[in-house]
Amino acid sequence: MVRGILRRMITVFKDRGILPGIKHVLRTIFRIFTRMLWDRNDLDFYLTIIPNDIRIGNDPDQIELKEITRDQIEGYPDYFDGWFDRDKAIRFHDEGDVLLGLWDSDRIIFFQWLGLKRIRFLRLGLEIRPPVGYCSMACMYTPPERRGQGIATMAKPKVIDYLRDRSFKYIIGLISPKNRTSRNINERIGGIPYQNVRYHRVLFLKIYRLRSFSDDKKATFFKLGKRDERIWKYFLSDMRILQQTVDST
Repeated sequence: MVRGILRRMITVFKDRGILPGIKHVLRTIFRIFTRMLWDRNDLDFYLTIIPNDIRIGNDPDQIELKEITRDQIEGYPDYFDGWFDRDKAIRFHDEGDVLLGLWDSDRIIFFQWLGLKRIRFLRLGLEIRPPVGYCSMACMYTPPERRGQGIATMAKPKVIDYLRDRSFKYIIGLISPKNRTSRNINERIGGIPYQNVRYHRVLFLKIYRLRSFSDDKKATFFKLGKRDERIWKYFLSDMRILQQTVDST
């Protein structure tokens, strides 16, 4: 973690200069300190039933995603620490998460984390163990200089292919209502929003206010740790209702 922080600071000073770099570091420290005291998020849960075949974007057959290995994460010269610091990425990889990448020559121009054995909802301070056949597509990232080129749209079908080949049937996603790009991409591959969660944290106390899109039912949960089966059962209940609705159409 310390090495990751030092690498980020060095990169900031190289890219921005001394004084702008100092300002950026101070703002980052203030933001981290504030987040230690409190945090909040407003997010929508999506369920995608993995289709037998899907094609979106241009020339998806020319897209080849590859698993990024631990050695590649360690050795990548300009890893995007502002997205996931390198040490955290290595830890997630060692714990069973999969990081897919799209390469353009010697550069990675698209990243996609997959939660196969566990699902981390980092923006909710929550972690769950999914039932068989469920997984998550979380933390998609395209470097700023390659955005607006339709890369993520073309890459998503290949992510679906990867999961289908490994016998996964359902994908759980978490998207901000304000992130129109991610919403459009997920809805184009069949993702359906089924539940909203408003998350608040004050020190160690976490509050989850849930609202179902299917019938507008609501519930509130208070918790301290990362895992809470009450919340997970509530999510699963709504997913099953949605799954039955989709399967019957």
